[in-house]
Amino acid sequence: MSHYTHLSIEEREKSRVMLEQGISIRAIARILSRSPSTISREFSHNCYANSSYAAHHAQKKYLKRKSNCGKKPILQLNEQVKNYVIDRLNLMWTPEQISGRAKLEKQTFSISYNTIYRAVHSGILPIDIKKRVRRWSFGQLKNLVGS
Repeated sequence: MSHYTHLSIEEREKSRVMLEQGISIRAIARILSRSPSTISREFSHNCYANSSYAAHHAQKKYLKRKSNCGKKPILQLNEQVKNYVIDRLNLMWTPEQISGRAKLEKQTFSISYNTIYRAVHSGILPIDIKKRVRRWSFGQLKNLVGS
C-alpha cells in the first residue's frame, strides 16, 4: 500500500520559487524531504501548455483530478440503472435477485445488492419502494448502513 501524500500548496509554491532560481529537481526534493520523482511528476503533470509552472494552477489541477476520483453514485447518475432497479423492485424482486439478474443478463452496468439497499434507505429511490422491498429487516438495514 502506498503512503504517498500529495504536495501542499506551500510545498508547490516553495518548489516553484526554487525552480525559478535554477535549483535542480533533486535538490528541491531534498529540501522538501520528498522523492525526486514526486517533484519531477509535479512539474510534468501540472505545467501550463507553454511548460511554465505556477503553484496556484497546479493546486487547481490537483483539486479537479481529486474531485473526479472515487466511486460515483450509480443510481443517482444513471437513469437507465435506476429505472432497471425500480422496475424490478416494483415486481417484488429482492436486491439480491436484481444484482444477480443484471450479471446474468450481462448488462452494461454492475450493481451490488448493498448499493440497492443503501439507495432505498438514503432516499435515492422513491420512498414508497421501502414498502415493497422483500427480506428487509431493520437489523439488516442497520448493519448495511452502519448506523
